Amino acid sequence: MKAALFVLAMFLALPGAARATDWIAFNDHDGAGVSTCQPEAGGGDPFFCLLLTCAQPGAAMEWIIRYEGTALGQGALPMTLAVDHGPAQDIALHRRDEGTGVEAYAGSFDRKAHGLLLTRLAKGLRARLTLGEGAGAVTHHLGLAGSNKAISQLGTLCPDPLTRGTAKPEATLRPYRPQPPEEPANYTLTAAQVQTRLIGRTLSWSNGAGTSRMLFRPDGTLVGATALNGTETALHGQWQLHTDGQLCWTTHAAGCFTFSETSLGLRVLRSDGGRALDLGAVQIAPM
Repeated sequence: MKAALFVLAMFLALPGAARATDWIAFNDHDGAGVSTCQPEAGGGDPFFCLLLTCAQPGAAMEWIIRYEGTALGQGALPMTLAVDHGPAQDIALHRRDEGTGVEAYAGSFDRKAHGLLLTRLAKGLRARLTLGEGAGAVTHHLGLAGSNKAISQLGTLCPDPLTRGTAKPEATLRPYRPQPPEEPANYTLTAAQVQTRLIGRTLSWSNGAGTSRMLFRPDGTLVGATALNGTETALHGQWQLHTDGQLCWTTHAAGCFTFSETSLGLRVLRSDGGRALDLGAVQIAPM
């Protein structure tokens, strides 16, 4: 049995609350590393696991995603991983056929590029992992309870091959405190500003994916349309305004938007895909 499947079995044997948040360190004849798995409530499948593992001490580490479900791509699959309000880290994954019936994707761990992300995972509160891009992206929210204890063991389980066997002391993880998003000269509209300026007004924006037009009605419904290459698709559903200013669809194609005032005017960003995607300048129709 492969190490990752052994780790999965360990998680499935834990109480539901612990499985949903706790990270563990593992070490057996098939490999070592850290992992977190999140089965659905009730202790059954489908499950989703994130691992950082090495085949043996001194070997290169790699990120591994394993889950039960539909493949998100037959080749390369982009992943972003962000902790609290920190920036999203891009990690390139590739599909791996392990012959187990479980979808698996793996990518190299770069100690220089991913070191700060690892520190944030050890010291943070919540992580947001997104697989894929655009409308087909899938986002998982991960708890980080137990991550500090587990990740602190990586120096022993999977030591850096460049420093293994030297007399240099093992580096310690630097304290990390979640920081709010930077807002240098710009600012994000608050919930009150969104309510006053945008609700009940027809909004439109354009980018390489076409033109969107939306009306968020005061009664909680929305109507609109998207147009690309002369083809228009109608939109309808319901919306909800969050206390942090995010304006979210709760039906149709679920998603959230934030609106930022900049020196170039008001812009809209898709805010739920692992990184803020700038959708373009917002035009507000007159009353």
